[in-house]
Formats: sequence, C-alpha cells, structure tokens
Amino acid sequence: MRAVRLSAIGELAAGVAHQINNPLTTVVADSQLLLQDLAPDTLEYESAEAIHRAAQRAAATVQRLLNFARTRPSAFHEVDVNDTVRQAVDTVRSQLELQRMELRTEFTAPLPPVEASEEHLLDVWMNLLLNARDAVSGKEKGWITVTTGFDSAENAVVIAVRDNGAGITPESRPQLFDPFYTTKERGTGLGLSICADIIEQHHGSIQVESEVGRGAAFIVRLPVSRKITD
Repeated sequence: MRAVRLSAIGELAAGVAHQINNPLTTVVADSQLLLQDLAPDTLEYESAEAIHRAAQRAAATVQRLLNFARTRPSAFHEVDVNDTVRQAVDTVRSQLELQRMELRTEFTAPLPPVEASEEHLLDVWMNLLLNARDAVSGKEKGWITVTTGFDSAENAVVIAVRDNGAGITPESRPQLFDPFYTTKERGTGLGLSICADIIEQHHGSIQVESEVGRGAAFIVRLPVSRKITD
C-alpha cells in the first residue's frame, strides 16, 4: 500500500511541477528586477528579498519532491546540523513573531558532523517548524522550542521541535507518517511522510511524543559521520 501511495505522489508531483514552475519562474525573475531598483536599506527591499527567497525555495521544493518521488539518490556530504536548523529557524521566525508566538532555541555547539543532504534536512526542519506553528496557531501564549544536542550512547545528533499546542490524539499516532494522512483542513498529508523518508535515507530515526492538550515533540536522531569517543 505504501508503494502505491508513493507512486501516486509521483503523479501528483509531476502535475504540481507543471502547474507551478512557470508562475514561480515569473515571481523569481520579477522579484530579482525589483531588488535591482530598490535601495538595500529600505523595508521595500527587505520584502522583495523575502519574496525572492521564498519563490526560489518553492521552486527547489517542487524539484526535490520530484526527486523524492523518483527515488533519485541525494548528494551527501559532511554537514553541521546546527547550521541547517538555524537556517530553518531564521526563515520562519518572522512568521511566528507576527502571530505572537514565542520561539525558543537551544543549540549545543560544536556538534560532530553528519553525512547528509543539507537541502533535504532543511526541508525536514521547515516541515516540523511549520507544523508546530499550525499546532499553536490561535493559542494564547503559544511557544515553540527547538533544541540540538549529542547522544553519546547512540553516537547521534539529536534535534527536537516541541510546542504547546493541542497535541496528537492516540487515534492519529499510527497514521501520522503515512502519505496523504492529515488532520488539517488544507493539509496535503505529505509533509511528515516526506520527513520520515528523508530521515530514513539518512539512516536516522524520527519519533513523536505527545499528550493531548499539552503539545507535541518531534525528535530526530542522525548518526554522526565518525565515531565520537570520550
């Protein structure tokens, strides 16, 4: 059944790429023209730059979805996980602040490197952060905490994204990482499924801890490139 669903993802990705790539190309090109005409120290320049970055990221996401569906191998190299997590946090920080959500970070540094695809890890952190944002949306004093650390017993880097949202029901837990399963009105049900597959490709693990009404935590473990000993 999973193979059938992944095949359906491939068909969906092809349609998405066809329908979205052309408008995205226009957004990327026009925002780049805007940047050339605006003074770098203005709010207008900052907004145009944000549009440009978002459009480039959307185009790259479409391509990575196609690559994922076609099971093409990722380009792995030694990556500092803290750098990828910081990029994701910086990307969503303004959205969270606009919605008056508190974003807390705690990075353990230095961390040993992991063999990874930097762009794919960035996709995972973005998905987890945006899911956490949705979970605490509308909640008074909503918060999201992102931490990184090193587990010497497992020789793995540990990344955790926690929130104080509504939590996950026991009924939803078994299907949480299934393709097309979602509890959101406008969700596609692809985010966590793609996250799980990316982490599996990195020989890591992703787990969820949750209590209804008290939030959720998604915990990712990635094996380090070299054995670290005390």
